Amino acid sequence: MRKAQIVMLHPHKMLILAVMGCTQAAIFLVPYMTSAFYDPILNALDITNTQLGVLMTIYGILALITVFPGGWLADRVDTKKLILSCLLISSVIGVVAAFVMEYVVYCILWGLLGVICNLLYWSAAIKTVRFVGDEHEQGKAYGYFNAFNFGASSLFNAGGVAILAGFAASSMLGLRYILLYFSVLCLLAAVLVKFFVASIEPESSTREQPGSAPPRSSLRDIVHVLRKKQVWLFAIISFCCYSVLQISTYFTPYFGDVMNLNVASAGLIYVLTGPLSIMFGPIFGILSDWLKSAVKLITVLMALSLGLLAIMIFSPEVSLTTAIAVDALIVVGGGGAYTIMFASMDELGIERKYAGISVGLVSVIAYSPDSFMYILFGSWLDKFGNEGYDRIFIYSAVLCVIAVTAGITLMLSGRKVKAEAAAQSKLPIGAETQL
Repeated sequence: MRKAQIVMLHPHKMLILAVMGCTQAAIFLVPYMTSAFYDPILNALDITNTQLGVLMTIYGILALITVFPGGWLADRVDTKKLILSCLLISSVIGVVAAFVMEYVVYCILWGLLGVICNLLYWSAAIKTVRFVGDEHEQGKAYGYFNAFNFGASSLFNAGGVAILAGFAASSMLGLRYILLYFSVLCLLAAVLVKFFVASIEPESSTREQPGSAPPRSSLRDIVHVLRKKQVWLFAIISFCCYSVLQISTYFTPYFGDVMNLNVASAGLIYVLTGPLSIMFGPIFGILSDWLKSAVKLITVLMALSLGLLAIMIFSPEVSLTTAIAVDALIVVGGGGAYTIMFASMDELGIERKYAGISVGLVSVIAYSPDSFMYILFGSWLDKFGNEGYDRIFIYSAVLCVIAVTAGITLMLSGRKVKAEAAAQSKLPIGAETQL
C-alpha cells in the first residue's frame, strides 16, 4: 500500500485544521464540563464535591490506561474511522446522560468517555494533524489546530452558558439541554470530519506480513518506540508543559484568596487571559517552523515561565498588577509550549509510521498530572492555606527546570545525530564496511 499523504493547498490544510480543532472541542465538552458547569452538575445530581471528584478520577484513570493502546490502534486502523466512531459514541453518551441523571450511571458514562476519547480519538487526531503538514509545517499545523480547538471550545461553552441562563430555575433542565446541545455538536463535527478530513490508512510497514503473528509484530513496534531516548525526553518535556499550563488555573483562586478580589473580578481575569493561548498558538507555530526546531522554542518558553514563577516565589510582596502580568505571560509561555509540543516529532526523528504509538506513550506521561495534581494542590491549599500557593509555584518552577534540562539534552543529542549522519554521507562507498 502506498504511503498515506495529505498534500493540499494551504487553504485546504487550514480547513482540515479548523475541522479537527472543532472536533476536539466537541469531543471533550462532556468529560470536562465540570470546568464550566461545576455547580449545575452538583445540583442536578445532588452529589458532593468529593463525589464529583471521583467522577473525574474515574475518567482520568481510564484515560491513562487506554491512551497508549490508542496509539497502537491509530497505527493500524484508518484514523478517520476512529475519530468518527468516537464522535458518534460521544453523542449517544451525551443523550443518555441528559435523560438518566443518576450518579452511578454518570460514573459509568464518564468511564466510557475516558476509554473512547483516548482509545479511539486522541492519538488518531494527533496523527491526522501531523499528516496535514510536511516536516517544515509541523509548528504551524499544531499551532493553528490548537488555536481552532481553544476558540471552538470557548464558543461551544458560551452556548452552554446561554442555555443554562435560560433555565436558571432548574439545574436539572439546564444540564439536560446543555448535554443535548453538546451531543448535537458531536454529530455536526462528525459530518464535518466525514466530508473534509482525509483517511490515513496504516502504512504497509506497520501491517503484519503474511504468515507472521500479529501480537509479535505489535510488540516489535512498541519496543522500537520504547527504546528511543528521544521519545522519553519528549514525554518528560510534555509532562512539564502540560503541568505548567494547568498551573494557570490556580491563579483564579489565588486572586481571591491572596489578592482579596471578589469571585466576579477573579473570573474576569481568567476570561481575559484565557484567549491568549488562542492568539499566540499560531504565532509560536510559525516561529518554531522558522527556527526549524519546536524543541528549541519550547525550551525558551519554559525558561521564560521559570523566570516568571521566580517572581512569584522570591518577591517579598507581589502586587495585583504583577500577579496578573505573570498569570498572562505563563498562559502565553506555558500554553505556547503545550501548543507546539507535538510538532517536534519529525524533528526528533520519530518515524511517521510510529506516530500513533509515540503519541500514545507520550500522552500517558504528559497527561498523568490529571490523575494526581489537582488532589495534591488541593491538599496543600487545605493544609497550608495561602502558603499552599507558594508550594504550587515552587513545584511548577522545578518542572520548568526539568523541561529546560530535557530540552537542552534533546538539542545536543540532535546535533550529534546530524553530525554523525553528515560524516557518514561523506564516506566513500564501501568505507563503512572497511571500518
